[in-house]
Amino acid sequence: MATKEPFLQQVYCPKSPNTPNINFVCVHGLNPSGRENHPFETRTHAESKIQWPRDFLGADFPNARVWIFGYNSKVTRGVSAARISDHANNLLRFLRQKRPVRIGGGQDLSKIPIIFLGHSLGGLVIKQALLIARSNPDNYLETWNAARGPVFFGTPHRGGNTGALEEFGARLAKLFANDSTANDLLMCLKRNLLFTQDSAGTFSRDLNKFKILTFFETRPTNFHGFSHYNHHVTI
Repeated sequence: MATKEPFLQQVYCPKSPNTPNINFVCVHGLNPSGRENHPFETRTHAESKIQWPRDFLGADFPNARVWIFGYNSKVTRGVSAARISDHANNLLRFLRQKRPVRIGGGQDLSKIPIIFLGHSLGGLVIKQALLIARSNPDNYLETWNAARGPVFFGTPHRGGNTGALEEFGARLAKLFANDSTANDLLMCLKRNLLFTQDSAGTFSRDLNKFKILTFFETRPTNFHGFSHYNHHVTI
């Protein structure tokens, strides 16, 4: 059964009596097919059912807490009108609610470092959340202070390819679904869009306290005449 979005769910935590020493927060990308359990399925191998945030991060970092942030990133059936900034605010709100937990000995888990991992659109949600946290210390100072940096997987920091497979699939599915609900998610993946240009400029100028790791494709993907290659990985 799919978890109702938005949510922040812990999928791994250290075994007692070990104490957590780091938080990994995973943020998924676009959900063009409209599947109901996308935040988990997108990171789960279909045959082995291995979920890499839970099974691999937990194995490599046994004292970590691993979280999955789920939000409605559909662009076809069941589309939400929420925008990038709305999802970013929800992420911050959940982190503020769920992280500050004291355990035996009085350790405040809200001070444990956070590393964000974002795929595609999820990277833009993370960047927006960090910008909001920085400008709103009254509500998000603890999250801002704990944040150590993001890891981006194929995030179109300055927009993607106008012939992206995501756009093609989403538009086709939306046509058959006869769904007119609109949001800015698909638009944020477009090349040279003002949002991605402004967001990238502000992020690189104001958030230089972070160590950032970026992964991206170096070869194009072709599908029935549609080519996808992320030329715009510059943060």
